[in-house]
Amino acid sequence: MVPFVSTFAYKAAFCFRLPENVSLEEGALLEPLAVAVHACKRGKLSFGQKVLVCGAGPIGLVNLMVARAGGARVVITDISEARLNKAKELGADGVFLVTSNDSRDNADKIVEQFGYADLTIECTGVESSIGTGLWATKPGGIVCASRVWEG
Repeated sequence: MVPFVSTFAYKAAFCFRLPENVSLEEGALLEPLAVAVHACKRGKLSFGQKVLVCGAGPIGLVNLMVARAGGARVVITDISEARLNKAKELGADGVFLVTSNDSRDNADKIVEQFGYADLTIECTGVESSIGTGLWATKPGGIVCASRVWEG
């Protein structure tokens, strides 16, 4: 990844020409949207499910919107109140402010407030958040990682 460049050469097989009626700004949102749609498909999202989205950054918020569009009830977590407020604006059914790195304790509080998730979509890549997602998902539920980890 090369930051702050005006042009970038990439293999044509991985590029798609935007239709004339799609702006560059709208086109830039297609990749995060595709990530969220893919995560919801992989997680077998279905109407009426309870979904936990870990992380209210850009990818988490798009996952929230896709899950809501699929008829899910969505709870989202983050360490930032500002991001959680944005999640509420976008239709989150519940928000959880993470104030501890204790995965089990966070999961217990989430389950107590909102119940177990049928599907958890992990969007942070943070170890404690991954653990929270695992503990807060019901037995037989699905945990989907919607984040690429480096290292």
